[in-house]
Amino acid sequence: MAEEQQKNEQEATISRQSPEASAGSGAVQAGAVSGDAAGGAGKGLPFLEDFTIYPDRFLEQGINQHVKCFAAEKQGHPKPLLAVLCNNRYTPRTEKVSSFLSTENPNLCRLMGRGRLTWPSTKREHFVLVYEEMGEPLITDDTGCALGIKADKVLKKLVYPLAGILRDLRNSDLFHGSVRPSNLFFSNKQNLDDLVLGDCLSLPPGYAQPALYEPIERSMSDYTAKGVGLFEDDLYAFAVTVAALIRKTNPLEGLTDIEITQQKIEQGSFGAIVGRERITGPLLEMMRGCLADDPKQRWTMDDLLAWVDGRRLSPKQSPKRKMAARPITYNEKKFFYPSHLAMEIAANPVRISEIIEGKELLQWLDRSVNDSAMYDGVEEAIRFCSGGARTSHPMFYRMVTRICTILDPTAPLRYKGLSVMPDGIGYALTDAFMGEPGVRTFYELIVNDELTHWIANNTDSAFDINAMYSRFESCRGYARTSAPGYGIERCLYVLNPEAPCLSPILKDFFVRSPEDMLDALENIASRKNPERVLDRHMIAYLSCKERNLVENALIDINSSESWRQLIGTLKVLSTIQRHADVADTPALAGWFVDRMDVVCKRFHDREMRKKLKAKLERERKDGDLTKLYAIVDDPEAVQVDSVGFREAMNEYHA
Repeated sequence: MAEEQQKNEQEATISRQSPEASAGSGAVQAGAVSGDAAGGAGKGLPFLEDFTIYPDRFLEQGINQHVKCFAAEKQGHPKPLLAVLCNNRYTPRTEKVSSFLSTENPNLCRLMGRGRLTWPSTKREHFVLVYEEMGEPLITDDTGCALGIKADKVLKKLVYPLAGILRDLRNSDLFHGSVRPSNLFFSNKQNLDDLVLGDCLSLPPGYAQPALYEPIERSMSDYTAKGVGLFEDDLYAFAVTVAALIRKTNPLEGLTDIEITQQKIEQGSFGAIVGRERITGPLLEMMRGCLADDPKQRWTMDDLLAWVDGRRLSPKQSPKRKMAARPITYNEKKFFYPSHLAMEIAANPVRISEIIEGKELLQWLDRSVNDSAMYDGVEEAIRFCSGGARTSHPMFYRMVTRICTILDPTAPLRYKGLSVMPDGIGYALTDAFMGEPGVRTFYELIVNDELTHWIANNTDSAFDINAMYSRFESCRGYARTSAPGYGIERCLYVLNPEAPCLSPILKDFFVRSPEDMLDALENIASRKNPERVLDRHMIAYLSCKERNLVENALIDINSSESWRQLIGTLKVLSTIQRHADVADTPALAGWFVDRMDVVCKRFHDREMRKKLKAKLERERKDGDLTKLYAIVDDPEAVQVDSVGFREAMNEYHA
């Protein structure tokens, strides 16, 4: 039973950690455009005010393998355009668009427009980004990149302009997350003319970034759970890119992502990436500084700019990871590094009882690693989860998570096959709701103390620890509350503000605001008769986007009385319509009117019921939800009916 459970976890982990695997059938079901989408009707789709997108002109040479690109044009614009059709499963960085647009640099791809569009082949709304065509990609496959370009040429044509882009992105407070050779475009790639750095908005930060171009800690994360990223992470990818262009051979060729990370741990990133390649001059200094594995010693943007200006810095040699004097055997493999052991335990946890109950783990930490703090931390984790060394014990996976965190504190938090940076949990949870099963695992992660334990072991990290702790404490309370407006759905929208509303009712729409939601519901009501127009996802989404919209109506929405639920729902949607000045919604108004019998029946006076129904029918076609709400939530009418009913009862009993 334990082996079968472990196999299932490994399969889920492979899918989460491999963009290639997750870009398969599951992604298509979640809203991706299938490969035959190019067979459109040959007719342009109007987009925004003056764009036209051509579904029949599919561009094989896209910007990454997880989105589809199509030819587009803008009225009066002389250059060809590229329309990027985002995969709804992977959250596009919609909240970073304004920062991207404010970044003025001629070497950064130019965003011409963005918005929602219903795509013919999927009959679903997608988020679309329209760029000017960027040119010819330097390469199409980052695997094994070793181009052997002369250092002087790379310095002049790539390093200096790319440093300028990163400076401007930093000034706009925008982490790029996709700096790599395949995302560099040129008008003439042989001469490296007219560099353009490509897209960073169509996917979660770093999702398409190979492990080679990520710092060690990010390379160990699931692709959806790398987190928002730091500017220093872009500098790391910048230095790896430079190395890939200059080196003649790739010392990591043929290795898997896990093997590449292990080589970085053993040799240090600089040694693993550069290998025996002889790099001299100023580039050597820059690469050592940007590839430092200790985030505190890694160059900052100011360091890079000082280097560009000719100031010579002396980057410190990053210390290598702690190595034991003797190995420990786990899962029939020998390990010298605690980091390597943590990776193996996370991947194959069921055998950890062998080295805990036999005392091998603590003895190895005491005698071979000689790290008292690590020893104390592991001992405390074992004691905290007393009896949890067996897989059947409810504390088993919490113990595994804590031991992995102690062995490698800066690594992602590992729990039941998940490997997540805490600030990346929101993106990963979005993916879990959209595709793979596993939401329950995130629920456990949030309500337990493992996030707090990880934060306690990373108090000197670059993350805003206080803000992170406060956010997770709030989510813990939400997750433990089962009422609509709370639960794991509320956690999703708190942890990933960029997520569209993932309500099954809205599966054909890309809803990014309360106004979008109202438009979508009007569309749905005009085509079919939905059973309900607000569900748990929508209520949780609105609670995060516009708390005042929902808070005053939650008591009614969560009531056991159907008439109160209906009035609470109408109150929320009418408030959206009023505040956003949304056009009338006759289909939605009709939906409410058709269900108002239950509201009318709360009045005792038959004549009053008839008058109420007549008023509602008159407002059906106008589509003004505010007027409907005023009719059914009239305190004066309720009071008159109550007084009349009491008088009638008194008269009857008299």
